[in-house]
Amino acid sequence: MLWHLQNLAEHVGSYGFAFITRGHIHDSSIPGWVESEDSTKFFRKALDLDPLDVATKFEQWACARDRSNFDDCSVLS
Repeated sequence: MLWHLQNLAEHVGSYGFAFITRGHIHDSSIPGWVESEDSTKFFRKALDLDPLDVATKFEQWACARDRSNFDDCSVLS
């Protein structure tokens, strides 16, 4: 999947990015992101944010959120 996203722009002209983080402070996974064709430059140029800052804030949000309230998951609504 990683290879497909990284080559998305080259093959079909689409851009994308995915931020992956741990969901609990005791998880051992390593946070990071994958992008196609430098698409995280969008954060720097359009939003004036560093992708590392976005990843850090995403991790803080994921570790601090209340998992007992599934209404937080607007994607599932």
